[in-house]
Amino acid sequence: MTNTTFHLDHVERCSQALALLKKKTYDLVLLDNRLSKRISAKFSVPIIKSAIKSAPLTIISHDISPTYLQNPTELGVDFIVDKKDMIDFLRSQINTLLGRGDGRSPISSKPV
Repeated sequence: MTNTTFHLDHVERCSQALALLKKKTYDLVLLDNRLSKRISAKFSVPIIKSAIKSAPLTIISHDISPTYLQNPTELGVDFIVDKKDMIDFLRSQINTLLGRGDGRSPISSKPV
């Protein structure tokens, strides 16, 4: 994906994410739309947003058709990305963070 080393943390619960977000500053935060069968981004975004310092928050989902995933601004996130587009999105974000990108993502931050 890139010739640069980067660090990725992975957790499966909001409580675990909050603990990491209190300890570390991140350049990008990815949040799966479905943390479980009952918890969607509508529930988890406010929790995670409260702990993020300045990193862009991106929702990733294998199904971006639900109404609440149609507008990143309304949901309170920077991007909503279909999982099939994740590699291109991450490559773009990494290159932008390294100053090698044009600042534009191949994934729109406009309603999808």
